[in-house]
This record gives sequence, C-alpha cells and structure tokens, in this order.
Amino acid sequence: MEEPEDSPPSSKSRRWIYATLILCGYGFFKEFKPSEPFLTPYLTDNTTKNFTKDEVNSQIYVYWPYSFLIAEIFVLLLTDIVRYKPVILVEAAAYLMTRFLLIWGTNVVSMQMMQVVYGIATATEIAYFSYIYPAVSLEHYKKVTSYVRAVRLFGQAMAGIVGQILISTKAFNYLQLNYFSCASVFVACVFAILLPNLCSCSCWNGTETRKNSSRGTGTYTQAVADYIRTTTHKRLLDLKAYYSDPSLLKWSLWWALATCGYLQVGNYVQSLWKEIATSTGVSYEYNGLVEAITTLCSAFAAFTLSFMKVNWPLWGELTIGCLSLLDSA
Repeated sequence: MEEPEDSPPSSKSRRWIYATLILCGYGFFKEFKPSEPFLTPYLTDNTTKNFTKDEVNSQIYVYWPYSFLIAEIFVLLLTDIVRYKPVILVEAAAYLMTRFLLIWGTNVVSMQMMQVVYGIATATEIAYFSYIYPAVSLEHYKKVTSYVRAVRLFGQAMAGIVGQILISTKAFNYLQLNYFSCASVFVACVFAILLPNLCSCSCWNGTETRKNSSRGTGTYTQAVADYIRTTTHKRLLDLKAYYSDPSLLKWSLWWALATCGYLQVGNYVQSLWKEIATSTGVSYEYNGLVEAITTLCSAFAAFTLSFMKVNWPLWGELTIGCLSLLDSA
C-alpha cells in the first residue's frame, strides 16, 4: 500500500530501506544464473540438447531481439500505469518460464519459444530499474540507483564465478547448472512477490474501493478508466517535455544505440568464444570467468558512482564519448 503523507519520518525511512533491500534481493537472484555463461555449450553439447551451430545461431538466437523489441513497446506504455510491481512479476515469471523451457524443451520450436519468453523478461527489466524511484525520496535517488544496478551486476559476476568453478571442477554438468539457475530464479520470484505495492491513485486504496463498492461497480470502473486516461495523457505530455530537452534527447539516443550494440554482441558472443576455442584447440571453456571479470568491473563502477560528486553537465558528454570509444574497441 502507499505510505500516507502524514506518516512519521521513521516509518517512511523504514519503508524505503525495506523496498530497496527486497528489490536488491530480487535483482541479485534473478541474475544469479551460473548456467548463463554456458548457454551455447549447453545447447550444442551432445549430452544435453545437441543442436547444431547453425540451428543455435540462425534458428534460435534470432528470436530474442525481435521479441524484446515488440515487448518493449508495450512495457514502456504500461509500466507507469500499472505501477511497476505487476511488470516485475511478469519479468520474474518470464525468467522462470525461460528456465523451464531450457531444461525440458527438446526441439528447436521449444527453444524458439524460450527465446521469445526471454525477450519478454529482458524487456520488462525497465520496471526493475524504475520501481525504486517512487518508493524513495529525491535525496536517495543517487544511492539507490547505484545499489540496484551494482547488485544486479554483482549477481551476474557471482554466477560467472560459481558456474566456472562448478564446470572446471566437473562438480556439475551443463544440465545441473540449469537446475541451479532455475532454483535461483524461483527465489527471485519470492522476492518479487514481497515487493511493496506502489500506488499513487486514490482509486486503488482500500478506503476508496469500499466507498465506490457501496455506490456500485460502475463508479469504481469509471474511476479506474479515468485514472488510466489521466495517467496516459500525463505520460504523453511528459514525453513531449522530456524530449524537447537536447541533453536528454542526446543521452537517450546514445543509450538506445549502446544498448542495441551490447545486446547484439551479448547474444552471439558465446558462439564466437566456442568457435575460437574449437579453432585453437582449447579444451577448457572460460566463459564464466570472462563474464565474472567484466561484470565485477561494472558493479564496482556502478557502486563507486554513488560516492562521487561529478559535474555531469560539464563532463557528461566527454565521459559518454570516451566510454563509447572504449566499448567499440
């Protein structure tokens, strides 16, 4: 439920801390999937799925970007209207369904369905990043932003480390790693359910609901319709105002292009690693180690930013330019 405006400061403080901790727990466990760095080996290994390289690259992986793009359109339109948590629950359920299909799917069609569901899961991640802002006051924005991003990256790094150790020591095979990941995503679903509801519209709280119920369902339905119409209109006005700002427009275009490049590389990089390992005769796969190092560096950077005071209007464009050059190298 929404925190009343006249709540004691201590109550509000406990609420934002609780929301941040639960969201961080969710972010960690949804990314703590030790099987993820070994997805391509899992799909092509003759003891597990035994798909060919062409089937994986040309018939399976290609479904994710298009699924992501289509789902993202609806997510952007609905996230603010439904107040974040329902979208996070969809994300958690989609990640869990992805695990089920990976483990029990047996043919190309089931793997294509897996990629479609995974596209929905990754598209709804925007709710994870934006959920915390209505739950905390403006003074905490910088800290909670770094926390929710850093813990997500830390989860990926720990998944890489654990996955690499289990594979290198032959303690787990690829299928058992997927069971491990499935258990972690299930824990993430529990955290998603525990997230506090965020609601700013009086038509959703209990008092107003009971009041409207006594008048009839038509009044309540009308209140919900008015809320959706008003919120949608406000979001369109906000969109116009935001993208009239040249700095914000520039940053958004950079983010869109950088994300597109990152996702495309990430989608096929394991296939490239496998090709290199095959051509060079390397018998060990270090996918988990590589992903652990990169995400640990990212997590450290995201966490460090919460303690840095930077004049972003002055240094922002230079920082973005240098990072883009480094990323493309």
